[in-house]
Amino acid sequence: MEDVVQLFDKVDQNREAMVDTWKLLVDRDCGSGNKAGVDGVGRDVKDFLEKCGFKVWFHEYEKAGNMLVAEYGDASKPFIVLTGHMDTVFGDGTAAARPFTIKDGKVTGPGVLDMKGGVTILLYAVRFLLEAGYNRYRIKIILAGDEEVAHGNSTASADYEKEAKGAIMGFNLETGFVDNSVVIERKGVAQYLFEVDGVGAHAGNNPEDGRSAVEELAHKILDIQAETDWQEGTTVNCGVIAGGSVANAVPEHAWV
Repeated sequence: MEDVVQLFDKVDQNREAMVDTWKLLVDRDCGSGNKAGVDGVGRDVKDFLEKCGFKVWFHEYEKAGNMLVAEYGDASKPFIVLTGHMDTVFGDGTAAARPFTIKDGKVTGPGVLDMKGGVTILLYAVRFLLEAGYNRYRIKIILAGDEEVAHGNSTASADYEKEAKGAIMGFNLETGFVDNSVVIERKGVAQYLFEVDGVGAHAGNNPEDGRSAVEELAHKILDIQAETDWQEGTTVNCGVIAGGSVANAVPEHAWV
């Protein structure tokens, strides 16, 4: 097998092809709600991987982008998983309004970072490794079509668990950091809806009869935010709040 220096040389030599693939993946509307667009990305990835010798199939969903699964190598060998997702957070029309653009050494466009760049790296990494004779482990690629919406309209979570079961290791090609360090662990997240019910009243005529849900929630938000522990790396964020209905009424309901 070629050494690392030779592999990096091959990356440099194929820069133009990699940029072309990156552009192809970016310049298509494929927000999580655009199933046709996400599935189009899946077909592009499938074509690329099949040319590298992969067997490719999909978990198909009615209301979400399909999940791509690809496999290469000796089925008797243990396998590694390379993973990521094909959907973005951008609405229809964004690809035309902000297409793939390189200016002053920076690339912009919907999903260039999260995570069409990562998908491009994945594709060329496996291509270059296989061309160099890599055969230590069987390779399995899993690319979700609805990661940005947490698989709410599909069975992708269960399908992912089934496909990845038995892997000896996994590499997520999601974004790292600008210093090129490798991320080996990420925090989880939990979201909660916190609601307060007060007593509605007219803010001018009888405010003393009211109990403001917004005022109470303001106190609660300060308490909730104070649960952040910087040393432990636990952050708490009250990111969205709402309450009340009109300016001259004591609000009877609020939430964060």
